[in-house]
Amino acid sequence: MWFREPTNLHVVWDDKLIDFQQLSYTEYTNAINFSTANQRQVWQKEPISEWLYESNQIAEKLYSEIVQNEQKLSYRYNYDHIAIVNNQLLKAGIRLAGLLNEIFG
Repeated sequence: MWFREPTNLHVVWDDKLIDFQQLSYTEYTNAINFSTANQRQVWQKEPISEWLYESNQIAEKLYSEIVQNEQKLSYRYNYDHIAIVNNQLLKAGIRLAGLLNEIFG
């Protein structure tokens, strides 16, 4: 449940947590677009297998939390996890930019 609305964890992470911030795409990008040159270099050099492994580790942790705890998600869930959402969105954008630069020069 997300604020008394039936859903699943996939939708919570792909839509609900992001929408809950009530920011436009531009505002959201401006709010999280902070990385160092070193971070960008490291993230763009990591193989895709590392991206997948990292996502899998996060997903396993999240699913175990839901199984162990109440399945009613709201303000506290957002507070506890929004930093992970923001970090993963930032990494995804930087990694995708690196991949596109590699493909298209």
